[in-house]
Amino acid sequence: MARLPELALGSVAKRTLGEGLAPAPDDLLKMWIHVDGQERILHFVKQHAPEYELPLSSSHPCETCLYLYEDQTVREVLFDRYQEEEERVVNLYLNGLASNVFQDRLLMSDPGAVRVWAAERDREESGEE
Repeated sequence: MARLPELALGSVAKRTLGEGLAPAPDDLLKMWIHVDGQERILHFVKQHAPEYELPLSSSHPCETCLYLYEDQTVREVLFDRYQEEEERVVNLYLNGLASNVFQDRLLMSDPGAVRVWAAERDREESGEE
């Protein structure tokens, strides 16, 4: 992360991770990485630039993330085509944030309610009635 100014948090020795993250803006690429992961974004790039060589030598997700920020082809495709995914990514990101706030409030007010809510969500996702 130190190589990417967009992700530089500074020292968290005397502050929490949340305090380090607070001043960093939620740009679309960070939201997209959070929602879909680096590999799906690179797949998007490959769809729009078939000649693009995927970074198959990456042995860690952080290395793959570096390509998203540093590779010129990736930057050009994302700059030219981000609108195709923007609404979906932002909606998923915001829904995730809202879900986390909802879960936190439930947990603080009634720990048993979280288990009930999670069970209902799991049933809906599995298609059970």
